[in-house]
Amino acid sequence: MAEHSPSKNFIFNAALPSYLAYTAKQAGVKRFIYASSCSVYGYTEDKVFDEESPASSHYPYGLSKLQGERGVLELNDENFSVISLRQGTVCGYSKRMRMDLIVNAMYKTAMTEGKITVNNPDIWRPIYDIRDCVRAFVLALEVPERISGIFNVASGNFTVGDVGARVKQIVESVSDKKIELEIKHIADMRNYQVSTTKAETVLGFRPIHSVEDIVAGLHEHQVDMGDLNQDNYYNIRIFKEIAKREELRNKRLSEMDEFKY
Repeated sequence: MAEHSPSKNFIFNAALPSYLAYTAKQAGVKRFIYASSCSVYGYTEDKVFDEESPASSHYPYGLSKLQGERGVLELNDENFSVISLRQGTVCGYSKRMRMDLIVNAMYKTAMTEGKITVNNPDIWRPIYDIRDCVRAFVLALEVPERISGIFNVASGNFTVGDVGARVKQIVESVSDKKIELEIKHIADMRNYQVSTTKAETVLGFRPIHSVEDIVAGLHEHQVDMGDLNQDNYYNIRIFKEIAKREELRNKRLSEMDEFKY
């Protein structure tokens, strides 16, 4: 969304969450969980950031998630507990797959092209198995209402080069493929490692899955996933299709208005 339409990105990620939280609060909901992102930290220069560290993303997505987070936290009080989960990059198998996320994308190109491209091997990312992600949401629902605030959640911190090597190793071990690892050195201002100590201490969150588990899970469901290049596995393609349909609908409505007169 951020790349396709920065304006809509800020509407949906920055403005809409506080409206939803306000609506929930008015309806008597006691806890609101916001799906934030570790991308709010931006470039951390190889430091491990906790929830007290400065958030300084220079990308529209990270900025919008931070604004959305601040909006919902303003509604937190003794009767309305807000928990913001700053998530690592969620990867792994799901019913509605996404193949545009780092581990999933590497698995896809390994299986379809016999190649994994690493754009910058030294950049750090917090990787998050979707099963750990689900557990974190359950824990956030179950903790006492007096608990609120921001929590970093991820399965672990990895360099992109390490992720590529791990995906290559697992794919080669579960298939008859020999995978090429293509290393590039493209500058990237998204570089962050996070500490999940607070989530472990307060929420009881302890990740149990690894990059290897993510890849193994994807491979286990390869038949269920079908064509890994289908459009509905890529958010940017979905957004473009929605925009195209909206444009066509607006054009038809305009033509109908002209016909009336």
